[in-house]
Formats: sequence, C-alpha cells, structure tokens
Amino acid sequence: FMDKKNVLTFLQVDTFTSVVLQLHFVAGDVAAVQQHLAEKAEMFKRQCEEQGRSLANARASLERLQEENGQLRQKLSSIQIQQEQEVKEIELKMQERLNLVEKSALESRETLQ
Repeated sequence: FMDKKNVLTFLQVDTFTSVVLQLHFVAGDVAAVQQHLAEKAEMFKRQCEEQGRSLANARASLERLQEENGQLRQKLSSIQIQQEQEVKEIELKMQERLNLVEKSALESRETLQ
C-alpha cells in the first residue's frame, strides 16, 4: 500500500506520461493531417495545371477559328463582289439586246410602212 506522497508522485508521473503520450498521438495526427493536406494541395496543383493547359488549348483553338472565320468572311465578300459584277454585266448585255430588238422592231415598222 502506498502512502500519500507516493500516490501523488505516481499520479504526477502517470499524468505526465499520459500528457506525453497524448502529445505524441496529437503530433502523429498533425503529421497525418499535414500529409493529407500536402496530398490534396498537390492534387489541386495538378488539376489547376491541367485546367490551365486545357484553357490554353481552348484559347488557341478559338484564335484559329477566329482567323478562319475572318478568312471565310473575306472570301464571301470577294464572291459577293464578283457576283454583283457578273449581274451588272448580264444586265448590260440584256439591255444591249433589248435595245437591238427595239431598233430592229422600229426598222421593221419603217420598212412595213
């Protein structure tokens, strides 16, 4: 059987040992949490890098599409101008033919009279 002093000493050592053990467990938990957070941070970093590459690729594709769109618009404009010129030429030829037909009709009337 222990006397009062021995019991207090035992409790103090026991409490100290308990605190030390708890600190070791907490330190282990902190290390585990730190490791988990480091893994999460690395995963997040990889995802950000991947999204950055995807974004860069999307921007490059957009720029190419915008350039192609500009080229197509220029071609369309050129085709429209060419078609307008062709229509004007056809209208002129038709007007010339109409004038010839009218002239011929007048000459035919004069000949008949």
